[in-house]
Amino acid sequence: MTKVRLPNGTTVSVSTKQEAWWTEMHGAGFVHPTLIAPDPDQPRQHMNEARLGELGESISAAGVREPIKVTPRSMAPWVRVDERHENAFFVVVSGHRRRKCSINAGLEAVPIVVEIYASEQDHRLEASLLNACREGLTPIEEAREIVRLKNAGWKGEK
Repeated sequence: MTKVRLPNGTTVSVSTKQEAWWTEMHGAGFVHPTLIAPDPDQPRQHMNEARLGELGESISAAGVREPIKVTPRSMAPWVRVDERHENAFFVVVSGHRRRKCSINAGLEAVPIVVEIYASEQDHRLEASLLNACREGLTPIEEAREIVRLKNAGWKGEK
């Protein structure tokens, strides 16, 4: 563990190597943002640059306020990541913009919460629901997401 001072002045312990909580449902703590890979299959493919800039300024000033929801790559065999992120332990479920802005701001620690999924369908459905609650998806992103969910076995029932 390493001690890191966040932009808001708080000092936190940051995990520098795998710990038991990294693979526990609802495990929570701080890790370096480069341990988290973006999910290339996330619902949001376009990030509004102006809104991203606003978020980046906020994160530079105060750090990441809401934990990034992640899942361990080893427990989600359906997840693929870009080869640049092969060494990342986690993949983002919700928080791609927070992850990107924290890396751009040079933060050494971000809060995460771990979620474990029984299936790709469960994972994709939650990612879709969590992203739908954020800044709106474009109509094309919504259509892609419906196709992706159906391909993962979602039937569309309530």
